[in-house]
Amino acid sequence: MLQALASFFRIRERDTTFRREVLGGLTTFAAMAYILAVHPAILATTGMDAAALVTSTALIAGMATLVVGVWTNFPLAMAPGMGLNAFFAFTLCGAGGMPWQAALAVVLTSGLLFVILTLTPARVLIIRAFPQSLRSGISAGIGAFLLFLGLKNAGIIRADAVTFIAGNTDMNLKLAVIMVAVLAGVWTVNRRVPGNLLLVILAVTLIGLFLPAGGDDPEGRMTALPSSIAGAPASIAPLFLQFDWKFLLDHGSLFASGVLTFLLVDIFDTTGTLVGIGHRSGAMDQEGFWAASHRAMKVDAASTAVGAAIGTSPVTTYIESCAGIEAGAKTGLASVVTGLCFLLSLWLGPLILSIPVEATAVALIVVGILMIQSLRDLNFGDVTEFFPAVVCVFLIPLTFSISHGIALGYLSFLGLSLLCGRASTLDLTQWILGLVFALLLAVGI
Repeated sequence: MLQALASFFRIRERDTTFRREVLGGLTTFAAMAYILAVHPAILATTGMDAAALVTSTALIAGMATLVVGVWTNFPLAMAPGMGLNAFFAFTLCGAGGMPWQAALAVVLTSGLLFVILTLTPARVLIIRAFPQSLRSGISAGIGAFLLFLGLKNAGIIRADAVTFIAGNTDMNLKLAVIMVAVLAGVWTVNRRVPGNLLLVILAVTLIGLFLPAGGDDPEGRMTALPSSIAGAPASIAPLFLQFDWKFLLDHGSLFASGVLTFLLVDIFDTTGTLVGIGHRSGAMDQEGFWAASHRAMKVDAASTAVGAAIGTSPVTTYIESCAGIEAGAKTGLASVVTGLCFLLSLWLGPLILSIPVEATAVALIVVGILMIQSLRDLNFGDVTEFFPAVVCVFLIPLTFSISHGIALGYLSFLGLSLLCGRASTLDLTQWILGLVFALLLAVGI
């Protein structure tokens, strides 16, 4: 059995071990487990059944991650996308007044269109349309985004009415532990300790049993003991195939704008994330070719359609996959481990969700810092090369949107190419992408 697995996933050929792959898969899951709580909470604001949402989230994340791991043999993980779920809940269903059943039909339509697109050469042309310098900027920008999220979730930075963001001046034992854990995470990564980030996450979780939660709960602990260890998963019947097509036929413009938004944002978020992962892992060549990314986009698109059927917003590839890669994962076996963890979480939800957000925040901070290293590939002697990359680095986290930051970075690249007399080096795909990005910004996506 082990020999067959080793042969299928090319364990020796990739210079890895079963131990590294398992630890890498567990690390990615630990970094993504928050989605099991956050995603249902967001969609439940539309009136959807919260318990059924937990089941559908675990199901689609588990199935999509298993398929992408087996088919691409690369340590990728998928789940319903943050940002896309907010658009579903707060824009379509909230401001737009769309019933959640109709919003699921919008997701299904966008997913099917995405599947069709992935079967054409456009998927290859899109990735190759990004110059090497911009790929470095996207990778570093996503790293900065993860760093920002980690600092926020850890409580190291906080919102401020005057300066928007401010440092947390209330230095306490919990913050001290988190900061020491970040240093320990960087040290273990540098020393290439197997399962480094997972070990740090587990350590912070255990220490959290003895640390105060802070805030409005002075008696609570950072790590709360679960109410139970296991329990039967809730039925997805309240969400399964609940499509409202009649509302969409009566509101054609809202339907069309919703489909376009989901389709474009999912494509560019997925492309940007895959570019970042491929660049960081070294799997992508100088021409932007990465065989696994093409199959990953197909799985991503199909999972969005399947996810709509079981009651969830669009699925996307998660940048937290980098956590497992940094922990040593090199094959799809790590994805299989991550996917199985999501499926097991159907029964072990209370136990898994006891991992505090502060613990996963440490992993996000460390991975974000590591991804920013991609900037070393830039030619800092040529301002026209590194400027678009720096735009991505700052605006991806500051706009809280991967697609928004990429759009501005890409348009900066096109604008400087024109001003510097390099228009003849641009191909048709790059011009079309520029037009699409300009459209995205113009309609406020």
